[in-house]
Amino acid sequence: MGAGRADAETLTRASTRRWPLVVRRARVEDREAVLGFASATWDCWDYIPNAWPVWLEAADGAFLVGEVGEPVDGTGEEMVDVEGNPLTVGQPVAITRVAMVSTNEAWLEGIRVDPRVRGMGVAADLQVAELQWVAAQAAVIVRYATGGENEGSHRLGARDGINLLAGFGGWWWSATGSAEDDGDDPSAFDPQIREAATARRRDALKRLGEAGMIATAERDDIDHLWRRLSGDPTFTAGHQLFEARSWAMAELTETLFRRHVERGEVVVSRESVGGSGWAVAILVGEQLASEDSALRLALLSGDGVAGLALADQIRRTVDQPLRFRVPVDAPMISGHELGFRAAGFVTREWEMHVLARPMDCDHPIPLVDPARVVLAEAPDRVEAPRW
Repeated sequence: MGAGRADAETLTRASTRRWPLVVRRARVEDREAVLGFASATWDCWDYIPNAWPVWLEAADGAFLVGEVGEPVDGTGEEMVDVEGNPLTVGQPVAITRVAMVSTNEAWLEGIRVDPRVRGMGVAADLQVAELQWVAAQAAVIVRYATGGENEGSHRLGARDGINLLAGFGGWWWSATGSAEDDGDDPSAFDPQIREAATARRRDALKRLGEAGMIATAERDDIDHLWRRLSGDPTFTAGHQLFEARSWAMAELTETLFRRHVERGEVVVSRESVGGSGWAVAILVGEQLASEDSALRLALLSGDGVAGLALADQIRRTVDQPLRFRVPVDAPMISGHELGFRAAGFVTREWEMHVLARPMDCDHPIPLVDPARVVLAEAPDRVEAPRW
């Protein structure tokens, strides 16, 4: 499950498509057409049906639809799909979402292309529109996540300078000790599921606080904690990213770190503070809207033995299954895999790759070719979340 970008068609923009892709914000009336091609992406499953009502209203992003546009050459040539079947002007054939994960970081998610037009350059042109929307947010960087084996998505991003930044492996506690026991968490796009998941998170933080594991300004040297974290090899291997919203990452700055301390969401290994072993975790108290409603640490970093001890102590204290991601080959994990597995934590070979692109003068965004893509609405600003 998750919000990674689905496999995208990868032919060049100079395909034989005769009509432009018209990109605009999604509307309520698009639902039937969109879910017709965005409900069975992975083995007859997709999270888009669950995300649909939330993303339509969410203030932190622009949920975009790409529809069939009128040919601009005036030839009157019939518009057809990849198999030569007729298409209708205004017919939705693609979706994507541009979201802000901080005041200056954008995140791309949920790109889907109707199978009838795959191989016609639709995803490539939709990506041009995405970058126009990102630029309108004054973002300094844009990122997205995809599977490590998803070559199509990697090639699509590379067209416009969106390249691999880091790979992350997922770990979770399994009662059976089997990586096949991955569970099937209810969707946190559902408001009732989200409310229940938030209650579980707050109960977990309450238990951790009662166990004296929550960092506070009165009890801990927060400057020292941040210095250790900012220089930690596992943290830097992940480019200082953390996962406050499941399947979406942002940079954990000192300001954000202190905000999570103030909220009582930073967990520390008491015996490690000021000692040779050291580890820190962040558990966000609010379950944000996403497909994953599991109890997931937004961050786990530190020395191997201390990191293992902290993950195990958190799991035992909250008495719930626990998930977290760490950079592939993270120093905290390398050499300690057997210890994590002995504590009941398991992993799979699947990797989540985070791709990134700077948004600056040295990385100009591609120009819009009106024969290929039309922005039906001028990109406007969306709100930045307070993670």
